[in-house]
Amino acid sequence: IDRLYADVPDQPLLVNTFAGVGFQPYCRQTVWRHFTPREAAATVAPVNTVRPRTAVDDWALLRLYTKTVPEPVQVAEGATGESGAQPPLLENNRAENSVTYIALDAGIVAGAFQLTAGSSGTWLQLWADTLQPDSTMLSVLVGQGLRMAAEKRWPAPLYVASSDFHGGLETILNEFGFAPFSDRVRMVKHVVKWVRESVSTAVPVVETTSEVVPTSFAPPHAVQKSVPSSAAIDSGKA
Repeated sequence: IDRLYADVPDQPLLVNTFAGVGFQPYCRQTVWRHFTPREAAATVAPVNTVRPRTAVDDWALLRLYTKTVPEPVQVAEGATGESGAQPPLLENNRAENSVTYIALDAGIVAGAFQLTAGSSGTWLQLWADTLQPDSTMLSVLVGQGLRMAAEKRWPAPLYVASSDFHGGLETILNEFGFAPFSDRVRMVKHVVKWVRESVSTAVPVVETTSEVVPTSFAPPHAVQKSVPSSAAIDSGKA
């Protein structure tokens, strides 16, 4: 099954239009924007609990994703139910313009953020347990995301999305100088993918027969009844 995604403004007309052709909403987001991330990053100190992602972190990141992302969103993002499917946190289609960092808490991966540079800005995506009363991890992720984007001199503005399951994130974004930019609805349409496969066709088997032995045969039209001669008839009368 293939998936088609649509990211549309949270307006009834647009949402209903896409829903009419088979799209289903699976997440609502508020996109926040920061025009001067370098100035904000100047006040953020580096921490030794944040480092770039390595291959050995994949299992811990998968656990983080399944723990912090609701199951309906996981299904919509194709992270479950398919052999070899990976969540967006592990499947990076723009690796040349993107980096992923992990944040540790007592040696355990407790958060992650991903920076992706584009032609008109940089996208910051966060993964953490935003429902915890302690918002320290969220502050670390947002602050270090700002700092890394500034160090790499990636284009401004810096965008980050606060999903409807990200409790408490908007307060942190406001503290770092982000401002709401747009309300969006993420939608997905599942499409059956045609697969061409070779199919074996049953072929009738002709059974062989034993060798035919030729025999003498006279066709019916070749057999003639013997007609008695007139002499034989006369002798019979005698």
